[in-house]
Amino acid sequence: VAATPATTLFAALTRRHGVKCFLRESLTIEAYVRAMAKVVRPSCVVAASKIYSKAVFFLKSEAATHKAVEQGGISVGGTYVPVEPIPGLGTKVVLSNEPPFLRYHLLRPLLEALGVIKSPISLVPLGCRDPTLRHILSFHCQLVVVLQDRDDMEGSFEVSHEDTTYKIFYSSEGVHCYGCREPGHIWKNCPTAPAPALDASASTSAAVPAAASSEVVPAAQEA
Repeated sequence: VAATPATTLFAALTRRHGVKCFLRESLTIEAYVRAMAKVVRPSCVVAASKIYSKAVFFLKSEAATHKAVEQGGISVGGTYVPVEPIPGLGTKVVLSNEPPFLRYHLLRPLLEALGVIKSPISLVPLGCRDPTLRHILSFHCQLVVVLQDRDDMEGSFEVSHEDTTYKIFYSSEGVHCYGCREPGHIWKNCPTAPAPALDASASTSAAVPAAASSEVVPAAQEA
């Protein structure tokens, strides 16, 4: 019996073609497929399924897989959901509070202590909706690391640069809320966050956990 095109395509797939993301119970797998198809061409999505509260995709080429991971995530139901490779190929690690003037050679020794680095560091866009502002980057970056004896972790390390020490936070969970710890949103958009006073920006800043702030804070200044 001659193999069908779909069978031939499936036979060529490996774990390197797979990516995954968190899947909300209230949304269908089709909603996630539609979102992924906006990042890569619809024809690049070969297979998809819900597995243990995750949406798992197999894409047509490794180039499409790299594009999906470098994109950072997909927007599903108005929520940003991080995308990462499936286990065994490394875990996406997100760095926050990382000022743009810190060079890679300063970070690499600290990152190598977490595991084996499998990708270059890529910068994460700020996410402005205004087309004229979409080029603006955030103080976040990401890379893929094969972690040592674990699949997830979070913490921080300090980097000295020009007589100042900066605390850089890292997490394998991608974009998540430092308040309620749920994935898919940040503190300022968290349903549990207190409503900020209209005329009291100081109290608003005080309500935000230090790790969630986008302001770069030297480690020496933190309480």
